[in-house]
Amino acid sequence: LESTVIAQVSIQCQEIFHVKDVNLNQTIQGQDTGQEQNVCHLVRFEMVVKWNAQTNESHIGTWQITDWDDLLGGNIWFK
Repeated sequence: LESTVIAQVSIQCQEIFHVKDVNLNQTIQGQDTGQEQNVCHLVRFEMVVKWNAQTNESHIGTWQITDWDDLLGGNIWFK
């Protein structure tokens, strides 16, 4: 038997973020103030768990990030 465990985690962060076009010397995303901002990210993790009914043994897989701030459109079955 194989099952997928899904966990969504809300992560509170303080971050400084901006993307700059170095050719134009212009900020194209975020703020170039250098000040921290409080931000909340929604991260979805998935892990496969396998269970052998004959031996009653289970194998726990490793967590994988499958979505970050719904950038994959909330696709919880992303592989």
